[in-house]
Amino acid sequence: MQEIESGSIRSLLTAVLNNYSLARTESSYSGDSSVARLFGALKSCVENIPAVSRKPHLKVVSGYGKGNWATIPWLSVLDSRETDSTQRGIYVVYLFGEDGKEVYLTLAQGVTELNGISRREAVRILGDRAQKLRLLVPELGARGFRFDSDIDLNSVHEKAKMYAASTIAYRRYSTGAMPSDEALIGDLVSAIESYEEIVLSRGSDRAHSLPVEAASPSMEFSSAGRTSEILPTNTILFGPPGTGKTFGVVDRALEILDPDLLAANKSQGNAARATLKQRFDALHDEGRIRFVTFHQSFAYEDFVEGLKARAGESGALEYGVENGVFLELCIDAQHSDLPYVLIIDEINRGNIARIFGELITLIEPSKRQGMDEALSVYLPYSKQKFAVPANLHVIGTMNTADRSLAAMDVALRRRFRFIEVPPQPELLDWSVEGVPVGELLSTLNSRIEVLLGRDHLIGHAYLMGAKDLPALADAFRLRILPLLQEYFFEDWRRIAWVLNDDAKPHAERFLRQRELQLNRLFAPEVQFAPDTANWYIHEAAFEQAASYKGILVGQAD
Repeated sequence: MQEIESGSIRSLLTAVLNNYSLARTESSYSGDSSVARLFGALKSCVENIPAVSRKPHLKVVSGYGKGNWATIPWLSVLDSRETDSTQRGIYVVYLFGEDGKEVYLTLAQGVTELNGISRREAVRILGDRAQKLRLLVPELGARGFRFDSDIDLNSVHEKAKMYAASTIAYRRYSTGAMPSDEALIGDLVSAIESYEEIVLSRGSDRAHSLPVEAASPSMEFSSAGRTSEILPTNTILFGPPGTGKTFGVVDRALEILDPDLLAANKSQGNAARATLKQRFDALHDEGRIRFVTFHQSFAYEDFVEGLKARAGESGALEYGVENGVFLELCIDAQHSDLPYVLIIDEINRGNIARIFGELITLIEPSKRQGMDEALSVYLPYSKQKFAVPANLHVIGTMNTADRSLAAMDVALRRRFRFIEVPPQPELLDWSVEGVPVGELLSTLNSRIEVLLGRDHLIGHAYLMGAKDLPALADAFRLRILPLLQEYFFEDWRRIAWVLNDDAKPHAERFLRQRELQLNRLFAPEVQFAPDTANWYIHEAAFEQAASYKGILVGQAD
């Protein structure tokens, strides 16, 4: 780390910009590092400014991580009459850009109090408050402060966006054009004086005591969803295709994040489903739900962290450590007291050992951060010490047609609870031209279970829209028959058994055989299996209600 001039706010701010991003990418987190000492020096420097040291109600605090380096480090001045934390209320804060090229001196608002509502709604509330508060401090404009929220911390992190939205006023300083100590201190004193004016003018009407006034009842967050009352969970919903596993993760996520809303709307029909999905989408937009799909090429570098190539300022190729979706969500969760949910679709399609690596042990509920048996590891690329937070919940979906539960990675099976999601033919409670659709699905599945087992059944979703004969025909022609071809590896004889074609009149069979004149194709000595024939799909059968009725009976009339 470069030498810094003791007591010089200019050199200290510059040193943070020059050293923090490098430390974050090249060394593991430590509360007793050179970065910690640098922030300690900056804190002391601000505390010794007379406008701060002479006022006992002002307190200087900083943040550069807890267990992991913070994406956006900061140093703040708090007025105890207003707030005791940067999570709420109003305060003065230096925000350092992730790329180490600029620092913003801002008059800002806490954002954590708005975690329970959608990001869009939170941004609107913060903007409305900021607009009102700017009217109280017009003198900052004369000092060169800007009255908007257009700060750019050069980060895609969700918190960076919320920091920008929370801004009341700001000044930007860059490494290449850092003002003198006198100018920097003058700006800070102006910001503190305006801050105190806001505090005194608002009296007891504090931002941290305000309700989230614009949140609708469906957007309120129940205290029952806070991490102090929910133990970490790892759950996998498993079943054959089309049973509603991905559909069901909405309820499972809200069971953790907003149980009151789920309880009030469950079993209330399509209107309630729309409300639940809207809440789910809002939580996803604000970053408390993340969704990822595993596949054969998905790796540790995509999930946790890895080296990624990118073009540098000169155009040359550079390599840097980038966080994966799991690590990003863990970092967010570590800085919040609210629960977070990671949804992993098709979890059994990925190579579990390759994707999770050493973290397969850390996701176990008893090994989470803060638990009695908590464990941590040093990540291989960033060398940061890392533990999985207790307020992160994992929900996976598993298609048993791709891989049975018995074939699942043993380490994964020990750390997840498994909830079966079977077909529900009772949901198909209608008939199409005399064909009971629910019974039709049950009959098909009974035959498949005998021939292949319960991992390869057909889910009710395949027939949910089949309310008339054309729709039923499309479902069988385009979805069910191709699925059966996949299940039985195009063994047409067994597919015909499932469709009960052998018991139907010839005109109602979905599959037909065309006899081959083998004596004209091969020598008499060539021996073939008795069932050798050319199978083909009889398209006209799909348009006849009798073809579907024939699936339900044991023999032709």
